Amino acid sequence: MSRKNYLINPKFQITIIGYNLIFIILTFLVIGIAHNYFFDYMLQAGIKNNLSEGHIFYDILKEQKQLLTQIFVWTGIFMIFCAGAFGLFISHRIAGPLFMLKMYFSEGRVGNKELSFRKKDFFHEIPDAINSYFKKSHS
Repeated sequence: MSRKNYLINPKFQITIIGYNLIFIILTFLVIGIAHNYFFDYMLQAGIKNNLSEGHIFYDILKEQKQLLTQIFVWTGIFMIFCAGAFGLFISHRIAGPLFMLKMYFSEGRVGNKELSFRKKDFFHEIPDAINSYFKKSHS
């Protein structure tokens, strides 16, 4: 049973994963700012409407903020995990074909064997073009 190496080109793939994570973190930062703005706005609305300090509105507002913050944090952790996994998966589908292309040319397989990528990889037009080129040039 063979084990897949998902980090074919670590520098490239970790960069892609890092950009994904930065995007998710920035997204949650913006949502977090909006979250705080909303609850501050509601708090000010209570004050503006002269609600007393012990009014139930403030208790409900506090409970809702705590609940939404909890949901927000757990969703953020889940999305960071998903973004990392997605970045690894997508970068693997890009790095794999580039690795195969590099090996094809560096190991002297050019013209001796057809270049091929895995079924789910990106850039399937590249092996077709290269194989077609070498078929024409060797004819």
